[in-house]
Amino acid sequence: MRVPRRAFGGCGVELSALALGTMRLMPPKFDADSAMALLTHLSDHGVTSFHVSAEYDSHPFVSDALAALRRARPSAPIEIIAKLAAPHFDEDGFSAQRLRERVEALLQGLPAERVDVVQWMARHTPNEDAPRLAVLERDRDLIGEAAGRLKAEGRIGAFAVFPYSEPFRRAVLAEPFVDGLVDYLNAGELEAADWLDRLRARGQGFVAMRPLFAGQLARDPGGVDAALSFPLLHPATAAMVVGLSDIRQADQAIAAASETGADPNAFREAVSNIIV
Repeated sequence: MRVPRRAFGGCGVELSALALGTMRLMPPKFDADSAMALLTHLSDHGVTSFHVSAEYDSHPFVSDALAALRRARPSAPIEIIAKLAAPHFDEDGFSAQRLRERVEALLQGLPAERVDVVQWMARHTPNEDAPRLAVLERDRDLIGEAAGRLKAEGRIGAFAVFPYSEPFRRAVLAEPFVDGLVDYLNAGELEAADWLDRLRARGQGFVAMRPLFAGQLARDPGGVDAALSFPLLHPATAAMVVGLSDIRQADQAIAAASETGADPNAFREAVSNIIV
C-alpha cells in the first residue's frame, strides 16, 4: 500500500496525500530509534511530506530525525510544509527580510533545499482581523515581491496562507501571490469546505489540518477512517496533516490516504451529511 502524490494547485509543487504533523514528535514519547522507525515506515509507504514549525518544542528533535531519515533513505523525497509568521505578534508590519531570515533559519536545520509550501500567517497583537487586514492592505506589494523572490530563488515552492478568520481568508485568497490555503478541515471545522471549489477553479492548492479535530473524532474508533478520508475527497486537497504516535496509527492513516480518491460529489454529500 502506497500513499499517492497530489498536486498543490497549479504551482508545480507535489505532496504526499498524507503528511506527518511533527508537533508532538519528540521525547518522551519518541526517542531517536522509535522516531526513525516511524519515519522509515512512512517513507517506505510513500509518505514524503512533513509539517514543521520552528515554534514547536519538537523542532530540534524533528530536524535531527529527518536528517537521519535522509541518510537512511537518500533517494526518498522530503517535502516541507512550514508554518511561518511574518509579522509575528510583537512586530509592526511585514518585513521581507524577516520572512527570508525565517525561511533560511528553518532550512538550515532541515535536509531540504526549499520549503515546499509556506503556511504564511500574519500575526498581530491583538491577534484580530482589523490590524491583520490593515497589514495586508498596506504591505500587499511587499509581501508579493518577497514571496516571488523566494520562489524564483528556489527557497520556497508555494506561498500559502493560514487565515485565522473568514474575513482575512476572503481578502487574502484574492491576492495573486497566494498559491493556496492551509487550514483546518474536519466535521467540527467546516469553514474551509466552502472555498475548495473556488481554490480548484483558481488553480490554488489546499492542505487540510487536523482532520481528527484535535483528537476529538478519534474518540470514536469507528469514525476515524471516515474522518481521515473526508478531506481527501475534494480534488483541491493536496495533503492532510496528521500527527501519529505509532506504527498502528500510521498504518490506519496510510490506508485512508491510499484508498481515498478525489470525488467532488462524495465530498459534497459528506459535507451535507455533517451539516444535517
